[in-house]
Amino acid sequence: MTHNNELLFENPDLERKITALICVYSVDVCEREIDETHAHYETHREFLVVCLRFHAGQSSCEWHGEWHWDGLIQHLQEGRSPVDGTCLGGNPLRDCVLAVAMLSRDGKAVVVFEGDYFGYLNGIAWRVHPTFGKDPDDWWNEFLDFLAGYSHANGKLKKYQGKSALRPWLRVVLWNFLRR
Repeated sequence: MTHNNELLFENPDLERKITALICVYSVDVCEREIDETHAHYETHREFLVVCLRFHAGQSSCEWHGEWHWDGLIQHLQEGRSPVDGTCLGGNPLRDCVLAVAMLSRDGKAVVVFEGDYFGYLNGIAWRVHPTFGKDPDDWWNEFLDFLAGYSHANGKLKKYQGKSALRPWLRVVLWNFLRR
């Protein structure tokens, strides 16, 4: 049975699941829990819907005419593709919440981002050119600004869609950033 993609996302049960995901992950990456009353809730919701829509379109989580959101969400939380179980490089659902928190200039999100990705990205920078890896102060703050748009309106994280986790996506973004 084929469903209209828009109707899939007008499901009250799915709305509750999306809200729960935002609440759970925001506790880890934001200064406060994000719920429906928060100013950035809709942006968090939009990022998660884009992520879920992509993976739902790729997967076969539909059984007996009913959509199995729990299976899809579980695969993503485990960092596995719902299509073939391959590694996504992390949890794209959590990473969507982190991306929005970075874009909304949440102070804890920057600390979490640095804790999660600084060492990994510094290793990539060293491979681009050894001097980048020796002195990350030369590029790290500029890269954070490039990602989150602190000094301009268009942070690169706005283009993150949760097709993979942030780790593989950031590898490409950083490589291109440092090569320019």
